[in-house]
Amino acid sequence: MSNGTTILLNSTDTYLLARKLARLEQPDDMQPSPGVALLLNSYDTDKPDEFRRLNDVLRTGGVLQQIVAIDPKTPPSHEKPSEPEIYIPPLPDYAQLPDTALKAAENVGTWYKEASQWAAKRSPMTPFHFLQSGVIWAIGLAVARRVSLELHEQIYPHLYLLLVAETSKYAKSTGMNTIYSLIAATMPHMLIPGNVTPEGMIEILSGGKPSNFEQLGETMKTLINTGRRYCGQRGILMDEYSTLLGSSKKDYMAGFVELLMRLYDARDSEQYYTRSGGLLSVKKPGISIFGATTPAAMARALPVEDWENDAMARYLVMFREQPLPYNPNYIRFLPPKELLQPLLKLHNALPDMFNEFYEETEFNGYRASMTDGALKLYQNYMKAVFYEMIDDDLDERLHGNYRRLHIQAVKIALALACIDWVENNEGIQIVITEGHFALAQQLTETSRESLHKLMPILSESRDARTQRDLISILKHAPPGGLTTRDICKQTGKSIKDIRTGLEVLIESGFVETRDHRPSVGRPTILYKWSSDRHN
Repeated sequence: MSNGTTILLNSTDTYLLARKLARLEQPDDMQPSPGVALLLNSYDTDKPDEFRRLNDVLRTGGVLQQIVAIDPKTPPSHEKPSEPEIYIPPLPDYAQLPDTALKAAENVGTWYKEASQWAAKRSPMTPFHFLQSGVIWAIGLAVARRVSLELHEQIYPHLYLLLVAETSKYAKSTGMNTIYSLIAATMPHMLIPGNVTPEGMIEILSGGKPSNFEQLGETMKTLINTGRRYCGQRGILMDEYSTLLGSSKKDYMAGFVELLMRLYDARDSEQYYTRSGGLLSVKKPGISIFGATTPAAMARALPVEDWENDAMARYLVMFREQPLPYNPNYIRFLPPKELLQPLLKLHNALPDMFNEFYEETEFNGYRASMTDGALKLYQNYMKAVFYEMIDDDLDERLHGNYRRLHIQAVKIALALACIDWVENNEGIQIVITEGHFALAQQLTETSRESLHKLMPILSESRDARTQRDLISILKHAPPGGLTTRDICKQTGKSIKDIRTGLEVLIESGFVETRDHRPSVGRPTILYKWSSDRHN
């Protein structure tokens, strides 16, 4: 339990702790989580001093408020309790969408809205904002870096989208498959194969052919050659995305995650060295990533530093809300032709970036523009999220995400303008209107809310796991104890996470400290399992 964040207890833990504070017997048929079991076994609430100490521990992270809100004499309900309110800083008045912008949003994005509604019928138990963001991702993939908007930098509509929800209840895989069906039916060459090594992925992004190309059938050869025309602008669609998020800790993945971050920035080219292929170049990169993961897997894969150093700032993160009611009424899998045609038309209407010999042409992508009304909305939103709202009260982990929210909104608005452009029989120029930016800001604000709701869940998962690991290590440590450096080496966790976990265990009386003055080197502190605790 870390200071400054809300810790969410499950109903069983809340009920058992409430009975503990009320000095009532614990039911035999209910099992607490390991961390709560330690608390229940460690304090004798009949003793005033220990009762006070337990109260002090439970005040961390708003836990005590959850406990006192229930009746410990009434058997717990089997219904899942509603989650506590998470404070989400409101936008300043000047950055909130005016009625005129909301009205304008009703008259744009026709295909986007129809595709989202179809996806909701195809996957009715997937959160709607998951599907909306997936549709936007598909538009950005179809554009393939061939449209840009110049503000303080060149901005393209490709997205790194990450859906986060617990397993099964939120149908995130079904939702991803729904978006996949749009891509597979229109531009299957834009997707990188699902089972590919990092080195293989770099070879694909740089335009290489597989080693067995000549042995493949003509249909597969055609698919590969078509994809090579967009090699650096391909899409990665990956369930269980946490395996990639945490891969930077593995030697064979060193530098790969950092490369993905640079590819997002869409510079003219990026280089990557592989053992088999040598130095490879990804030309005009602008890849699209669509991943899904669970909060627990995300907490395992990402230390706090990966939020604070902007590694996650490029992702449009969408967190689940309350589960949708059970709905078995799925429509047929294949999307209707009238839904596919605009996406395919957009992909084919834009100029080719490379010719058949995979040499750069005199490529001139389309330059989009913004109306004065859209530009004003953008400037107000940027001022709010990039500058005014980043203060000491904002979770430090979210500073990087906040500073990119206005860019996420522009990317979404640009995607909407592109699909409207082709729906309106193309025309002279792609223009982001006030309505486009209003729709984009609404979806971006959904992501901002998601980030605030996700942070406590990640903290709970990470802190609970860190404390369990610390307990296991310290119980079997040498009698003299371990330093924080020793513990970090054994767990592979960051010094910040270790210190946070140790503070809680020390305060709870599970861990003791002692000063250590070695004959060589600086004085340090040793941590050991409390001799007063049962093993």
